[in-house]
Amino acid sequence: MKQNFKLTKDQQTLVEKNLSIVHWVIVNNIHVNPGICGLEYGDLFQEGCLWLCKAAFTYHAGQAQFSTYAKRL
Repeated sequence: MKQNFKLTKDQQTLVEKNLSIVHWVIVNNIHVNPGICGLEYGDLFQEGCLWLCKAAFTYHAGQAQFSTYAKRL
C-alpha cells in the first residue's frame, strides 16, 4: 500500500484513540499461527495501523461512528 498522505492533528488523535480496533480485528477475524511462516501478530498490527490511518484520512464525520467505518474499510 503505497500512498502519500498527511494526517491532520485531529486525524492523528482519532487514530491514537482507536488503536484497539486493530487488535480487535486481528483477534476476532484472523487466526494467527506463529508455527506457520508468514505474518505474525506484530506484522498484522503494523499493517492494521496503516489501514487505520487510511480510514482516518478518508473518514467524514456524520457518515457513521469512526469505529464502525474503520472496521468495514
